[in-house]
Amino acid sequence: MKSMLVSIDRYLAPLRNGALLLAGCGLFFMAAVCTADVVAYLLLGRPFPGASESVEVVLAITFAMTLAYTQQRREHVMVDIVVQRMSPRWLVVSSLISCSVSLFCMVILAWRSWTLAIESVGAREVSATILLFPIYPWKVLFALGITLAALEVLRQLIQWLIDPGEYARVHYEKQELEL
Repeated sequence: MKSMLVSIDRYLAPLRNGALLLAGCGLFFMAAVCTADVVAYLLLGRPFPGASESVEVVLAITFAMTLAYTQQRREHVMVDIVVQRMSPRWLVVSSLISCSVSLFCMVILAWRSWTLAIESVGAREVSATILLFPIYPWKVLFALGITLAALEVLRQLIQWLIDPGEYARVHYEKQELEL
């Protein structure tokens, strides 16, 4: 079973890293557009057309693309004061509950994101701005990012089912290192 997890991780790792690279490009793009917007306003007296809308779209993509990486590293926000006081047994139980709820939420988000993306592609949706840039590719990227995050949570849940103690131990050690 552990070899299955290694195989799954071997396929997910390049996708996670690619998504993270795309998110980094998105951050650079947002910084460049915001800077251009401010410079255009200061020098020309008018903002860069479509700056806010393009940054909003890229922000959503950037967020979605970082979820799988953050989940894989187990760096989501946790209430440390509660986790630190848990016994190892409750830590195992809470990790199962956390992983299960996360998977449930991610699957719903992925399902609905794909529904919206498919509708958007079918309609060839464009923004309601002066630039009229296409929205549908961005919705597909968002759905991909959320799906990748759901797959990572599923991988971690399978890992928990195979060896719950190891999953909780790694999680607990990570918390100890951050103290």
